[in-house]
Amino acid sequence: METIKTIEDLIEETTRIKDGAKGEIYFLNRYAKITHPTKGLISFKLYDFQKQIIRDFWSYRHNIHNKSRQMGDSTIVAGHVAHFVMFNNDKDVLILSNKQRNAQKFLRKVKRIIKATPEILRPEVMSDNKTSLELSNGSNVEAVATTEDAGRSDALSLLVVDEAAQIKSELADEIWTSAGSTLAHGGAAIILSTPRGIGNFFHQMCISARDMENEFHYEFYHWSLHPVFNQGMEHDLTGKLTSPWYRGECKRLNNSETKIAQELDGEFLSSGDNVISEKVMKLHEDNIRPPKLTAFINDNLWVWREPEKEMRYIIGADVSRGDAADFSTAQVLSLDEKNEQCAEYRGKIPPDVFGDFLITLGKEYNNALIIPDSNGIGYATALRLVEKKYPNIHFSESFKKTHEQFTNYYKEGGKIPGFQTTSVTRPLIISQFEADMRNQNVLMHSSRLFDEIPTFQYINGRPDHLPGYQDDLIMAMSIALFIRATHVKAIINSREMTESILASFSKDDGNTLDDYGLGVSKGFGERTNPFITPDGQDVRWLLGK
Repeated sequence: METIKTIEDLIEETTRIKDGAKGEIYFLNRYAKITHPTKGLISFKLYDFQKQIIRDFWSYRHNIHNKSRQMGDSTIVAGHVAHFVMFNNDKDVLILSNKQRNAQKFLRKVKRIIKATPEILRPEVMSDNKTSLELSNGSNVEAVATTEDAGRSDALSLLVVDEAAQIKSELADEIWTSAGSTLAHGGAAIILSTPRGIGNFFHQMCISARDMENEFHYEFYHWSLHPVFNQGMEHDLTGKLTSPWYRGECKRLNNSETKIAQELDGEFLSSGDNVISEKVMKLHEDNIRPPKLTAFINDNLWVWREPEKEMRYIIGADVSRGDAADFSTAQVLSLDEKNEQCAEYRGKIPPDVFGDFLITLGKEYNNALIIPDSNGIGYATALRLVEKKYPNIHFSESFKKTHEQFTNYYKEGGKIPGFQTTSVTRPLIISQFEADMRNQNVLMHSSRLFDEIPTFQYINGRPDHLPGYQDDLIMAMSIALFIRATHVKAIINSREMTESILASFSKDDGNTLDDYGLGVSKGFGERTNPFITPDGQDVRWLLGK
């Protein structure tokens, strides 16, 4: 319809505009105005993929979009909000973004489309300020930055969360929990963002939606859907889609793999501040396989390579309390050219019992060099190894007064059992882990370890796991790889050094080194009960067995 001249014309046009997704598409194509960076205010003409977005809004109550940058997704959502509040009475819409400035920018898009609509078609604007808009039909739009109270309202008709990946996961979870009750009576939700790593709220919601485990409809809008961006599109030598526009954008982003993954490719893994890049992880994918056998409590010990005669081994161990969110872990590596992951343990047992388990595991692997993390709760595990006179323990130089309790056991202090993970040494062992993975100097098999890597990221400049995830297997592996790389001679001479240090150990429980069966392992087929400690104590009562 060219012009609205009569009441009949108005009724006809309004009826057409209100005709579901078809009517909204017509309205946006005919009346919406957007700001072009060089052309100024222009009409908004929807591409086919943008029309499909509108149809999804009408087909699904909850929608979540992972997208490439510059796809016009936020403008489409702004158009949907404008249509929603103009042609429906008494609707409350809340727009949330990571910053107040971004929330206000989103609201300005909504206002621009409303003000571009002929006055005869739209309600009167009753109140208009930077953070809200109130219409005469009782509908309201509010735009705010994310806070713990942001999602609380008597009843929301529509919740829009923009740049969701930029919102801290704890805050986003709180907001969604609050908003859930306000949407329970039929309200709709739209969540959209470019990705920013994995493990965060946006990533978890997208994955759950993709796997149909929550109420959201998931779509990924890749740049290749855009008819301007995909001109001249082709596959490069690696099979990846590219185009003149894409190559230009990559150049604008200084060819940063992280920024390209986030802004253009919509990839969750590569878009975060990962310690281990996706490219490096792919180097190891083919080596991940199920264990050859499992053992111990709940089959928490995984074995890929059983002990071999005359082979030397090293065991890195990370210790937890046994009742917390973290796990006690151990990684067994071969000291040959393969540097192969032979076995791995992850479980929750008391620190001293973990020490007994490490002794059993070490004996199986030809009295492997054991390197427990001896910080905090790890003291108990390290002392257990010493008290039981395990013959092959890594000793570190003591440089903290807090370690005096160790040195008091010796005639000559200066060395403590285990490895001290500190703010100084932690970056060093993580760096070794990254380097060995990047250079393929370690042969990894564990899917449990592999699963920890994507959520191990730089957080405020410090390598750490994301909230709700673990890095215990990574830490045990890092300790083993670091000691292997920096203490080769010490490893070769470790038995002699341990015997010398233990000879000066003031405690004596009557056992000798011979009691621990020095020499070749009996093998897993003949292994003793793992619930029985080396001195014959049954510890199953500690584990509820």
